[in-house]
Amino acid sequence: MQVHLKVLRSVPPPPPPPTEKQAAESLLPMLNQARWLKETQRLDALPLVHRPFIAGLVITYVFDFPHHRAYVNVDMLAQIMDRPEITFDMIHEYALENLRKRTTSRNYEAHGLRDKTMIVCETYDGYAATRILLPDLMDKWSRRIPGRMLIGIPNRDFLIAFSNRNPAHVAAIAGQVRRDAAQRDHPLCADLLVWQDGKIREYRPKQ
Repeated sequence: MQVHLKVLRSVPPPPPPPTEKQAAESLLPMLNQARWLKETQRLDALPLVHRPFIAGLVITYVFDFPHHRAYVNVDMLAQIMDRPEITFDMIHEYALENLRKRTTSRNYEAHGLRDKTMIVCETYDGYAATRILLPDLMDKWSRRIPGRMLIGIPNRDFLIAFSNRNPAHVAAIAGQVRRDAAQRDHPLCADLLVWQDGKIREYRPKQ
């Protein structure tokens, strides 16, 4: 019993609940597969807040606290939107702005030259792929890559952007994206996407 009590006394107390400001600053968007969302909705848990994206993906929202992550469900959303001037679009933009503040040039690296230029974001924080939702960042990258900018997001923690001008290079990366989407944790999209007219779209290569 004495040993048990000693161990209990050595365990640090739980952290205090976050303040309203801390909770607001921790709100972030997160990409998930739509089929993952359907599986979660089959459980008895409250439905998660989300909005559709492309290529079988949805945008979900989380409170990313230092010691845990909590998905935003419909009850949480109702509490956030307890004032009539607050809209879901405003919450979405707020989450994007929080992600933008967490994104610096240290989060990604450029490799290669000319039509083999690649920009890679591999952060292991769950939000690497979600950074494709930042149009200012995608536009910045596209100006460094010749031709059209293709994008791969095989899982949450990896994002690659590269040029469409070298067919062999495109085929090699597309193959790796498919393999990673099938084998890695938290898979997202096995197909390539493209930055076109200021938006992320599904890539349809010419046959």
